[in-house]
Amino acid sequence: MMVVSTDPTYNLRQWRACASGEHVRHGRQWYAQGEARRFVRAIAHEHALTIAQAAGITAAYSPHAAWGSNKTTVRRFLASPTVPLGLGRSYRQACAILAGARPLNVLTGPKVRAFYAALMGDKSAVVVDLWHTRAALGHDRLTTARRAAITEATRTVAAEFGDYPRDCQAIIWCSIRGKHD
Repeated sequence: MMVVSTDPTYNLRQWRACASGEHVRHGRQWYAQGEARRFVRAIAHEHALTIAQAAGITAAYSPHAAWGSNKTTVRRFLASPTVPLGLGRSYRQACAILAGARPLNVLTGPKVRAFYAALMGDKSAVVVDLWHTRAALGHDRLTTARRAAITEATRTVAAEFGDYPRDCQAIIWCSIRGKHD
């Protein structure tokens, strides 16, 4: 891992600066037209859902899940929604959304709500997940104050590099994951 400062802005700036061209390209597309967008559209189409429902169910099942596991769990839930699957809260939220509840009326937690917003096209959303926290802090001990600092740091770094905050987070996610894969 890179040299870690106590300043999340410095750390995120370093991760963004070392992102390869491929990380930048992939990160800038991930929400808008890349992997996340394709997945949400595909499950919406396959299961006669709205984009909001598909994004909401995907966000509901995102806590503590790698992207591949998140997609698998969403597909398993949609194949058999009466069988409880995953974390109880995630399952209840997914069921409520499937039954017609507005996602923002049932999704809880700042990471889940930000992920939903990013999936829905909010370019200002900052998803502070495990990997983004590690990139910003060098560890994954997140508090409310640290989340706020990471969110602000991401916005600052995004502006410096001419990225949207949502895309800057995705670029850093690609960069840090590329270092660990």
